[in-house]
Amino acid sequence: MSCLTGYTLIRNICYEDCPLGYDAAEEDPSICVRNAISCADAGFTSDLVNPSTICVKTPVSAVDGLCATNYTQWVSGQCYINCPPIFQENGLSCLKRSIQRYSILPTCSFFFTFENGACRFSYFGICILLLILWGYIWIRKTYS
Repeated sequence: MSCLTGYTLIRNICYEDCPLGYDAAEEDPSICVRNAISCADAGFTSDLVNPSTICVKTPVSAVDGLCATNYTQWVSGQCYINCPPIFQENGLSCLKRSIQRYSILPTCSFFFTFENGACRFSYFGICILLLILWGYIWIRKTYS
C-alpha cells in the first residue's frame, strides 16, 4: 500500500502533505495548522482536547468593570487578552489558523485493490492475469 508523491499515509488514508509553515494537527490528520508560534510562546496554554489547534486564554479580573487595552470582557468581570493576528479570535481561546488537507485512498499494485484498510487480491486483476496467461499459452500452441 502506498501514496502518491506529495501525500502521507496515516491510518490507511493518504493525506496531502502540509504546505510550508503548517504542521499536521496531532488530533486530526485532516487539518494542517499554522506553526508560526506555539500556544506557550504566545502566553497561552494548550487545550487538553485539541492541543495543536486551540490555545486557552487565562482570565484576569476587570478593574472597576473595565478591561485593560487589548483585553475583552467575554465573561462578566473577567477580561481575556485579544488574540494576536496570527490566531483567529474565539472569545475564551485563540484558534491557530488551519487549512483542510485533501485525502485519497492508498494505491495498491495492479493485482490488488484497497478494501477495508488493506490491499487485497483483486478478482478483476486475477481474471486479467489468467486471460493473458491463457492467450500466451494459446498463441504458443497455435504457432509452434
